Amino acid sequence: MAHSIKLDDLSMSDLQSLIADAQKALTGKVDAERAELMKKLHALDAISGKSSKAERGRSSPKPQYRGPNGEEFSGRGGIPRWAKELGIKDKAGLEPYRIKE
Repeated sequence: MAHSIKLDDLSMSDLQSLIADAQKALTGKVDAERAELMKKLHALDAISGKSSKAERGRSSPKPQYRGPNGEEFSGRGGIPRWAKELGIKDKAGLEPYRIKE
């Protein structure tokens, strides 16, 4: 450390002022270092040709079944409402409505 301060000799207001100044200095250094790291990250992205963001998310599941009125069901989760209205009680009953690819 460059400065040697005797904290016991400082008044309460001087200590609070010292703490506030130290927090400001720390915040400034953290922000500067973060900016420098982001600059380096962007430079690496430019070199590699990749962006730091995800290129694409997970795609939605393709429909496996189609109801009589064109409703689509991926096969995930419970039985859809249109199937229940037709009296279908389980996924085995959905086979006649399977989409043939």
